[in-house]
Amino acid sequence: MSEQITMIAKKSKMLISVLLIAIFIIAITAGCKKQPLTAKEAVGQLIQSITYKDNKITFTVPANYPDTTQWNILVAGRLEEDGFGMSVHLFSEENENKSWVGGQTYSIEIKSGYTELLMSVSLPDEDGNTIERSIDLLNVDDIACSK
Repeated sequence: MSEQITMIAKKSKMLISVLLIAIFIIAITAGCKKQPLTAKEAVGQLIQSITYKDNKITFTVPANYPDTTQWNILVAGRLEEDGFGMSVHLFSEENENKSWVGGQTYSIEIKSGYTELLMSVSLPDEDGNTIERSIDLLNVDDIACSK
């Protein structure tokens, strides 16, 4: 009988230990979830994601901004081809339809005829103001993470 009591006590201690470890792991996992970005942080993160490599500019819409329909990302410029200039507007469909996808990387093939290519990014902030940043995509010095 005393052996059974000892076995039950050992199993109880082991069960409590396993339970405490499980609670600890759950607490750590819950604490590691990415917190939603503020508008200012999200705009900054998008700007920091811009890279230039192999005649291609890429940028990534931050994954942890809570409402991707709020993004206003305009990419426009001028393209000279065969002696004629024309304006270009990239990602118009995504912007008009508010269909930007958080975590997705978008790319722009840089053609030799671009004379101007600007990106304007804006989001409404928590106070009802608008956070806005503009960047010259043809000026590699403006691209913080150029590679």
